[in-house]
Amino acid sequence: MIPIIITLGECGWILRETPYKLMGEVFYTIRGQKCIIGMESIKMGQHIMLTKKEQHEEFCAPPPLFFQSVYACELVLEQGGRNEGTCPEYCVIKMCHEGLKVDVIGVGCYSSKDLWTWKNEGIVLAAEEHNETHDLYKLNVLERPKVIYNEKTGKYVMWMHIDDTNYTKASTGVAISDLPTGPFNYLYSKRPHGYESRDMTLFKDDDGVAYLVYSSEDNSELHIGPLNEEYMDVTQSMRRILVGQHREAPALFKHEGTYYMITSGCTGWAPNEALAHAAESIMGPWETIGNPCIGGNKVFRETTFFSQSTFVLPLPELHGSFIFMADRWNPADLKDSRYVWLPLRVSGPVDQPLEYNFGFPLWSRVSVYWHKRWRLPYRWQEIN
Repeated sequence: MIPIIITLGECGWILRETPYKLMGEVFYTIRGQKCIIGMESIKMGQHIMLTKKEQHEEFCAPPPLFFQSVYACELVLEQGGRNEGTCPEYCVIKMCHEGLKVDVIGVGCYSSKDLWTWKNEGIVLAAEEHNETHDLYKLNVLERPKVIYNEKTGKYVMWMHIDDTNYTKASTGVAISDLPTGPFNYLYSKRPHGYESRDMTLFKDDDGVAYLVYSSEDNSELHIGPLNEEYMDVTQSMRRILVGQHREAPALFKHEGTYYMITSGCTGWAPNEALAHAAESIMGPWETIGNPCIGGNKVFRETTFFSQSTFVLPLPELHGSFIFMADRWNPADLKDSRYVWLPLRVSGPVDQPLEYNFGFPLWSRVSVYWHKRWRLPYRWQEIN
């Protein structure tokens, strides 16, 4: 039997050969050409044991997932390490993520006056059915669309993550419309500031300046920079933030002059622990102030309630109140993924020691509260 080194994910996690048990049971099994992972997430630096009898047989080794799932990936086995050229003691497996995406249909829009009753406004930016060279071709990737309004031009501007089937294009796309309900006219894609861009978001400040925030450098850091006056392109100004921390899915908001951001770790479609960050200037430096999740059990809190941040919606009529919006991915059937909306409050001191404040908290605590069911306060409903 050949011990296997498995290289996983964009963050370069490596799981090595060693016996490993979680919760009293071995958390993986090999059944024919598939590998099934049990109900436990794998932390960076932890190990699993994976052996195989035939050097060139195909099998699937999924990335660390919290939900029990079966993936059908083709893996390329390469000789490497010791005894190269003969029966290798170590082999390297490169993962193929086929099947872990859905075809692009387009960007849908829903409207509401009370955040409770919603109207389906239809597809506002449609996929391209036939032109395989187009960014919006149905077999490519379109993720995390965000729309902001430009008062100077009277245009609604959409930015989104554009990628190819192998996630190597790593670009942002831009589209514009006269109405939030579309139709949007797709303009172009590019790598902002010349860098890879995957998970991204937009933030429009009180002074009307809009910012693009995106994961870059193999998701090892975030980049942030202002857009031009038309919101159609980035400027030359850019800062690297949270360097080496492997954060993605940024969601920014502002409260009493302080900028806050919630991010996710990099574990593919698997949920992980959210972190909140704060800064006096949107361009940084940013400081991590801890996991914002409150309520539920430990597993819920360490998986962001089985979801991943996507946006934070302010409730201006309720001081210090926001809605935390997140995606609950279903890796077994991505098109059936759902949303999680929870109340978020900014108040009170942080409870995690900070790095540069000599023990005196500078920021208010960001708290996302778990509820199976909840509703906005009647006060907000009366105002609106």
